[in-house]
Amino acid sequence: MGEGLDLGALAPEFSLPDGDGEFHTLSEYRGQKLVILFYRTGT
Repeated sequence: MGEGLDLGALAPEFSLPDGDGEFHTLSEYRGQKLVILFYRTGT
């Protein structure tokens, strides 16, 4: 398993798809408040 981040460190860059399949990067929201919800769809 990977190492954790130090307190106050920036999160590493990543991209995730939204509900419509459009990808967004973490850097698009730099300087803004951001909440990221991770959930699994049922199958």
